[in-house]
Amino acid sequence: MNNHPSNDWKLLEAMMEVVPIGMTYIAPDLEVLYANPAIKNYHGFNSSSELIGSYINDLFPPHVMEFIRPIINATLNGETVSFLGRTDEQGQLLLNDDNFSETYYFQTTYLPHVSNETVKGIIIIIEEITSLKRAELELTEKNNYLEQFTHMLAHDVKEPVRTVKTYGDLLSRKLANRLDEQEQRFLVYMIDSAQRLYDFIEGLRAFNAIDSEDLGSSQVNLNSIVQAIKDNLQLRVQETMARIESDNLPVIQANEVLLTQLFQNLVSNGIKFSREEVVPVINIRYTEEEKHHLICIEDNGIGIRKEDQESVFNLFYRLKVKPDAKGTGLGLAICRKIVRYYKGDIWVASTEGQGTTFCFRLPKTD
Repeated sequence: MNNHPSNDWKLLEAMMEVVPIGMTYIAPDLEVLYANPAIKNYHGFNSSSELIGSYINDLFPPHVMEFIRPIINATLNGETVSFLGRTDEQGQLLLNDDNFSETYYFQTTYLPHVSNETVKGIIIIIEEITSLKRAELELTEKNNYLEQFTHMLAHDVKEPVRTVKTYGDLLSRKLANRLDEQEQRFLVYMIDSAQRLYDFIEGLRAFNAIDSEDLGSSQVNLNSIVQAIKDNLQLRVQETMARIESDNLPVIQANEVLLTQLFQNLVSNGIKFSREEVVPVINIRYTEEEKHHLICIEDNGIGIRKEDQESVFNLFYRLKVKPDAKGTGLGLAICRKIVRYYKGDIWVASTEGQGTTFCFRLPKTD
């Protein structure tokens, strides 16, 4: 190409020539100065050579140019612009109001070529992402199905389970003096099983609800959250003589119900997995970082084996170190989902037989 826009063109051209994604280079007047071999896979072009010397506004119909023009103007002003596009099976560009049974997706980026602080041209990068987009759409469909399934569980299954437990409790009280030991044990098994199933359904519903976009938020005092947890766990604390100690915690912008669930799951785990003959002690530590709140909840319990530590946040995973401990395998999965909902991260450090520390980091908000 003799009409190159700058002296560094040869390096730029060499790079574009070998990449497997479509790339073109246009001048500020929209003339196509270069098109790499991979561009023929996009927009119905037979070869890259047929593009060179043509003008962008001659390649696309007016309604497409109406969409592209503001992008070109922004790029000529030094901005980098990316957007998701679609084509039909002939490679023709589709806009959002087009409806075709066969759609191919591509990611397009308009990148300004700047030399000596001046935009000399525009590099257009086009990469097909059809398989990735279709996988995303399939995942969305599956998530929608899961939401419907969870909704069905919460409404159509939960009530019969509650009924079984309620009448089981009534029978237990009414027949307390008329059942032998084995019959009483059978009734207890039935009531406990109904309660576990009810808790499982509630946990699954809570896990799924975290994806909702209308959860809302407010200024939440985490010290008040800790006090509420102490009240909620009062009976268990009295039974185990547990101590819950806490640093002074901040006020953050979040959903109070979600944070209560997060703290309570972690604190109650510390009590549940305590060591025999050792009073459970739960310490809630706070460290203020430049851009994050770091909170660690440590206990002096039985700890978690090293081989289990990578799995504890998995859905339905239950620790085998204390088989008699009740649970649904959803608590820590819910914790991770809550933290990720706020764009944070959560992790665990533990020494078997000495205790466990769960830490999570939440971004500060303006």
